[in-house]
Amino acid sequence: MIIGMALKQLFKDKTIKVGLDDVTVQFHFGEQKELNSWIANKMLNKSQKYPLIWYVINAPEPQGNGKLKVDSQLILFQGTNSQMFNDKRYETTYLNYLEPLYDLVNKTLNESRFISLLHSGRPIGYKDEPNYGIDTNNPNNNDNDFTKSSIKGSKSITIDVVDAKILRVKMEITPKCIII
Repeated sequence: MIIGMALKQLFKDKTIKVGLDDVTVQFHFGEQKELNSWIANKMLNKSQKYPLIWYVINAPEPQGNGKLKVDSQLILFQGTNSQMFNDKRYETTYLNYLEPLYDLVNKTLNESRFISLLHSGRPIGYKDEPNYGIDTNNPNNNDNDFTKSSIKGSKSITIDVVDAKILRVKMEITPKCIII
């Protein structure tokens, strides 16, 4: 939880340029149930949901002196139309929202003096997931519910239809220095 709170502070008031507009970036953290509750709350309040950076909570390894090492995911979401073909999807959601959001995440994490990315100096690796869905059909699966996707190409299992970019993030972070 502390890493999620630190990242929330780090991404507070960040924007991306979409056309001529500066669009405020949303941030939250948790598992699928929290994501769906968060989206439902935004819908109820008619608040902005996307673009969204979602931190998937994972167990950190204490490194001493308040530093934590974690291997987790940041999932970048943007609302979409499930009927769109991929060339149109690239032009609307990926090029306009998810690519600038990916650049913002890389820049923000690399510039923080309280975070060290463990990616050998390369940008964070990612996987594009159009019409992103979460597989929750197997109650015996103890994996994090963000590790599986299903029903690709037909509908999203989240309560919204979204395109996503899944980032695999390995970092050392000193969260108490960010949360002030």
